[in-house]
Amino acid sequence: ARPKKQHSGAVNGEASNSKSKFKTIDDVLKGLVEWLCARLKQPTHPSRGVPTTINCLATLLKEPVVRSSFV
Repeated sequence: ARPKKQHSGAVNGEASNSKSKFKTIDDVLKGLVEWLCARLKQPTHPSRGVPTTINCLATLLKEPVVRSSFV
């Protein structure tokens, strides 16, 4: 039998190179909205970046929790 390798990755779905730790889903949603707003300021693709970002923001803003972060 082969010896099993030890899992050296992150636990509980955390990224191993994560710079910050999110406490709640609200923190995650706020970070995502902030990232999407940054994509609007500096699109990564000349013709598809802005429409894709707007579509994502529109979908997120349907959620009351996300909308409340703008108040």
